[in-house]
This record gives sequence, structure tokens and C-alpha cells, in this order.
Amino acid sequence: MNEYEIITKLEPRSIVSEQYRKLRTAIDYSTFNKELKVINITSTFPNEGKTVTGINLATVYAQSNLKTLIIDMDLRKPKIFNDFNIKNDSGVVHYLIGQKTLDEIIQKTHIPNLDVLTSGPIPPNPSELILGESMKEMIDELKMLSCSAALLQS
Repeated sequence: MNEYEIITKLEPRSIVSEQYRKLRTAIDYSTFNKELKVINITSTFPNEGKTVTGINLATVYAQSNLKTLIIDMDLRKPKIFNDFNIKNDSGVVHYLIGQKTLDEIIQKTHIPNLDVLTSGPIPPNPSELILGESMKEMIDELKMLSCSAALLQS
């Protein structure tokens, strides 16, 4: 388990945790007159901090009493399930190929107000799945959930 990466849970009063809260506040103010439902965290190269940023930003949203969902969209090298010590045996892939509903694949975490949608098994065609119509349908359905924010980490 890599829970050490969830610094905002382990050391909520640290300088790093405060920076994640400042990021949350900046995001909230930048969308002041709009209802923000989805945040996508992405980058061009591996190991640039997408997972750490995603889980800590999701945690500070959850800590502020907002129902939050973090989604592991890395269909090649998924990691988020390790940080929350949950299984990755079903997830986004199962939804995208029509095998499961969101209710069947969203998992609770040990952090109040924070749920996780893991990637599921590594598919042979990750790009095609993400670019397909099912992905748009998933995002639309997620927007209608009762969560305050959904963070996609890819």
C-alpha cells in the first residue's frame, strides 16, 4: 500500500497539505459562477505527479465535506487502487465495454466522502476505449451523480 502519498490525510497540517487546499480554493474561485463537476488531471509524460496530485486534491475536497469521486483513467499502468488499498478487479474498463454499471464499480475508501473508481483490468485497446462513445456517456452519467467533484487522473 502506498498510502504515504496521501499526505493530506496523514499530515493535514503540513505545508504540502496547505498547498493542496490552496489549489482547491483556486479551482473553486476560477469557476465561481459555474458548477464544477469534473476536473481532469493529465500530463504528457509519466512520473509527473498526476496520481499524487489527484489523490491529494480529491482528499482535500472530501475533507471539506464534499462528496468526491476519483477516477483512475490510466488504462495502461493504473495505480490509484494501491493508494487506497482496494482491489482493481473491476472498474472503468468494465463500464466502457458495457459489462457493469457505475453503481457496481464505484468503491468506498477509508476517507469519509471519498469514493474511487478504479481502472479495472488492462485492456488491449486503451486509446480506443477512451475515445469511444461509452466514455462520453460515462462522463455524462458521472456529472449527474450526487458527488460535488469528480477527478479524473489519466
